[in-house]
Amino acid sequence: NYASVFATLAIVLSVYYIRTLKRWWVRLVLALGIVVQALYITLSGSRTGLVTVFICGLLYSFMLFFKRISLKPAAKIAASVSVAVVVAVVGVLFVSAVGKANDALVEYYGDPSLSDTEEEDLRDFEGDISNRRFDLWGSGLEIFGTKPLFGVSFYNLQEYALRELPDT
Repeated sequence: NYASVFATLAIVLSVYYIRTLKRWWVRLVLALGIVVQALYITLSGSRTGLVTVFICGLLYSFMLFFKRISLKPAAKIAASVSVAVVVAVVGVLFVSAVGKANDALVEYYGDPSLSDTEEEDLRDFEGDISNRRFDLWGSGLEIFGTKPLFGVSFYNLQEYALRELPDT
């Protein structure tokens, strides 16, 4: 997640420098860097990175369009919001398409970095957008329900759950 956020920051800075620098070869290198960073964010599967890119794209396109058009204030805001939403939706669709293509390739060829056991474990997460976080939170609430006043210490949590709540 952190790497994806930093990749987004690299994209934002690259866009700034592309707009301000005049040397074509520096701009080309920065553009290639943007492509690499965008592919990293897309292929990393980081939802935090995707949300960060979405928000940055939305804000950047809003501010850029807002600065360039000359309309009455209400119309200017409405037009800027509309353009920003279109840009953000196109970006999300692009990222989604690249992610689906990557998933199809991994499904076809398999993931060479995973053992058979790890692949089976990943199948358990299919369709669960929370990566089983909701299950963990539910288990935490169950444990809290058994000791609501003083709770269980961090270091004894797993042992306590195995001993007192084996099905959680």
